Amino acid sequence: MQRAWLVIGVSLLLSGCDARKLVPTDWSQSKSCENSLDCVFKSAATTTQKICEQSSGQCRPCGPIPGMAASFDVVTGSKECRSGYAMQSDGISSGNIVCDANTGACRSCQSVNQECAKADPAFPVCNASGVCAACTQNDECVKEGYITCALGRCRGCSTNSECKDETKPSCDPVSTACRECKDDKECDSQLCDTGKNPAVVEGVGKCAKPSSIVWVQNGGCTGGQGTVSSPYCSIAEALANPSAKYLQLKNSAGIYPVPSPLNRSLVLLGQGAIPADVVIAPFTFSGAGQSLVLRNLTVRDQAKTQNLIKCSAGSVTVLKSILDTGKRGVDADAACTKVTIEQTRIEGASGAGIYIAGQTDYRIVNSIVLSTASSSDFTGVILSTSKAGKFAFNTVVANGSIGNSSGGLDCGSTAKQLENSIVYLNSTPTIPGTQFIGTACQGKGLVVGASETAAPQNATKQDPSLNMDRTLKATDTACADQADADPEITVDFFGTARPKVMGGKADIGFHEVK
Repeated sequence: MQRAWLVIGVSLLLSGCDARKLVPTDWSQSKSCENSLDCVFKSAATTTQKICEQSSGQCRPCGPIPGMAASFDVVTGSKECRSGYAMQSDGISSGNIVCDANTGACRSCQSVNQECAKADPAFPVCNASGVCAACTQNDECVKEGYITCALGRCRGCSTNSECKDETKPSCDPVSTACRECKDDKECDSQLCDTGKNPAVVEGVGKCAKPSSIVWVQNGGCTGGQGTVSSPYCSIAEALANPSAKYLQLKNSAGIYPVPSPLNRSLVLLGQGAIPADVVIAPFTFSGAGQSLVLRNLTVRDQAKTQNLIKCSAGSVTVLKSILDTGKRGVDADAACTKVTIEQTRIEGASGAGIYIAGQTDYRIVNSIVLSTASSSDFTGVILSTSKAGKFAFNTVVANGSIGNSSGGLDCGSTAKQLENSIVYLNSTPTIPGTQFIGTACQGKGLVVGASETAAPQNATKQDPSLNMDRTLKATDTACADQADADPEITVDFFGTARPKVMGGKADIGFHEVK
């Protein structure tokens, strides 16, 4: 057949016609074939091996359609590659060749995803020649994610404790191979770094080490060992353990005292059903190059004399928590690296609910700031930092004090974008020239209320319909189904999916309408 094309091409060239225009662009990989040897396509850089489809006599990709990796059947794909090429020589890899899910080409094996063992358990390891082979030593199996070698086959794990490689701490119940963890429940420690959980920082796919997790109770115990049944009796006692990083705080009467300043990387995890079940005292974090994470906790100072969380160095993350009363909710000065606040309620501070200064970066999403700044600062959120971080899907409402230079949100002197948020019902300034929202603030899906006279460009001047707890009413039209798309934020304050209806639009503000 190739000779026929050559004859046609020569004839057409002699007649002044370029035969190449008549040849399909994929002709070289769809030529007729009698066996898979006819479906080897060599170039200066690579050799591509396809499969000869006997029913049509045409070369085709192995396995499913290229790019369909999600439905790829490694066993079927590998077997047809082996049957077509296992007996080859002449520069083509012999042995157990596998089918590449993304290219649809037969190729040499790789030491990933246990592809050799899946194709044929009798040949579980990929050797130096790129051929699947029987194992001869334990290290070959460990490299593939298994435990030991026995009679040429790799034995898998049965428990997480058998997975000694900290980069593959979880035992897959189906493949019995050790792999990266994908969920907290896959770790004996119940803490997995999924890359999306800011409370666990170990490296994606790694579990927190059990030795780094301790339990704490607020008094009522003696001689604690840091275990569930014998917890430490205070946070200070837990911090005396240099290995302690994750502090599981039990429901306890009263407020946990917190040593201040904290200056090493820590994660404080409230073990109550709701954040109000575990309450801690105000504190300062000053760990240069370190990080502090709070989750499912309440920080409270009823006297309103102290900043609840003061960040003077390092980074602070507050997740699913409540910052109640105090002087300021979060106060980050010039040496603080970054502040992250997600799914958090900040309420009742005498000064600003959030105050971020200097060059501190920030990420504030799915949170609400209300009834703050009544006697100082007079603005609910102050972003005087020179950084322009992320401020999205928040509600800033009922902050400030009548008779003062009040405002809902001050962006300092550097332009900052307020995305899909509500800044509304903050006290009316009585001093000429003052505003609800600072002049450096820019809107994108921002709702400010009908009476706002100095709204940022692109802001919506319409009153949202709010319940007494400042959630949106089901009848709201200003914010419901009005949010711009944001692939980063897929849940709301309560953990409800954004948007609630697949294919719909999300709601502006800290939550989706119930």
